[in-house]
Amino acid sequence: MRQLKREVKIGNVTIGGNNPIAVQTMLNVPVEDIEGNVAQAKRCEAAGCQILRVTCPSAADAKCIEAVKNAVNIPIVADIHFDYKAALACADVGVDKIRINPGNIGDDDRVKAVVQACQQKNIPIRIGVNGGSLEKHILARYGAPVPEAMVESAMYHVRLLEKFDFDDILAAYNAMDGIHAISRNELIAIMGTLVGGWPQTGMGEHLTVRLTGRIDRVERRDMADGTQQVRLIDYKTGASPNGEGLFNDLQLVCYQLGLAFPEHGGKRGAQAIAAMPDITQSALFHVMEYAAPAPRKGQGDEAYHQQALFAGGSINAGDFIPRKYVPKMASVFTSGLDDVERPAQVSEEHWKQLLESRSKMTVWSLTMISRVFYAAAASRATRITARPTAEHVGYCRTYGSGVCPACQGEQNTVFERTVA
Repeated sequence: MRQLKREVKIGNVTIGGNNPIAVQTMLNVPVEDIEGNVAQAKRCEAAGCQILRVTCPSAADAKCIEAVKNAVNIPIVADIHFDYKAALACADVGVDKIRINPGNIGDDDRVKAVVQACQQKNIPIRIGVNGGSLEKHILARYGAPVPEAMVESAMYHVRLLEKFDFDDILAAYNAMDGIHAISRNELIAIMGTLVGGWPQTGMGEHLTVRLTGRIDRVERRDMADGTQQVRLIDYKTGASPNGEGLFNDLQLVCYQLGLAFPEHGGKRGAQAIAAMPDITQSALFHVMEYAAPAPRKGQGDEAYHQQALFAGGSINAGDFIPRKYVPKMASVFTSGLDDVERPAQVSEEHWKQLLESRSKMTVWSLTMISRVFYAAAASRATRITARPTAEHVGYCRTYGSGVCPACQGEQNTVFERTVA
């Protein structure tokens, strides 16, 4: 049953009260492609859209907001996340509404600056709350992004705006029925568990991983349904590792991540994963020993190819692909979660879901990505305590010699020597 609320004017559209519900959508073209955004905005308007939201990550991107606004006759909403200067820039170009979370943009002076800019130009502010970005103190109280937690988060942000006598506020709650989004802190804790713990220093929620390098061979196949399949091959001249090493090769993992998140340009976050092509195989090709990629001593060509990290716009939650000589994932990967206690930061529900997904590719994908982040964090660490696995000790060619850093316990360097 609809409840009557106060009216709020967004450009030439009024919502609330007895006004009809307005149709709104959001552009999904990279903000750098101004022409593409304008073209999509025109198509949305022609299809009947009444309010249009456009992302604006930085103040410089306000030029895209301005171009879209000048191209259509429907209100434009600027989607702001962390940069308060982006909100100010959008107000300057005449945006009709600003979507922001006041608690995400810094101290009171920044919130006040945005409020004053919106007050001067009669721009309403939309507070967007979703289950994956709840404040730490609220998530700690409720244990999961339940509806009550989302409402409390919204009211927390409303009070920040009301503190500066601003009341042209709209609140939006984003969630999926039956699905509780995982928080950033939970994800970091889970990823740390998958790699046996993060380095004592070097890891933080703002750690950035820079991927550089060039894959030797990228094969692309355009399918009849308009999708594209990709096969990645990396040529090697050294000795071939065992099957587990072939399947879990971190260089191939980095190539997959680099394809999803290129260093220059490209989409970011969920948009990047949703837009990336279908990686059917990634494989090492030891050209001095074999005539085909990912073999293992007569056990079949490509028997140990690496599967995709992502599938269907998210982490790969599909099944392991059995091969003639590798019928089960346990032959090449084990999670090591059987005897691990749930981290305090992770809810019981999410930990249960993680354990239940061990038979799928989910835990493998998260583990591989976690290892990349571990390497990045370790490269920044001043000291780490190495925890070599039994498998590493069994295969280490320099075990007991004092050469391998991973076998020596506490170290003040994280760079392995080539002989190790």
